[in-house]
Amino acid sequence: MAKKQDSGLKNRKADYEVVFASKAGSRVLADLMVQFHMGRSSHITGDSHETAFREGERHVVLHILDMMGKRSSPDWLNEKLDQGEIEYSVIQEFS
Repeated sequence: MAKKQDSGLKNRKADYEVVFASKAGSRVLADLMVQFHMGRSSHITGDSHETAFREGERHVVLHILDMMGKRSSPDWLNEKLDQGEIEYSVIQEFS
């Protein structure tokens, strides 16, 4: 059973890589990173509900990066930065 689950996870990770590694997918991922608080604080002073909501949005992007194995990959981020696909503020999250 564990082998089947491992195979399913590998397939899903490969699917994420195919989708988000394409040119269009990279642009969509970069947009998600900018829109959902990847380069700035998601904390809203005095509003714990809004903070939690924003963290939930941010977590989705982190999950995508995790599935691609890119969450802690400065080379990948630097490449997207050089290509203008990710705003400079996003890279600060991973420094």
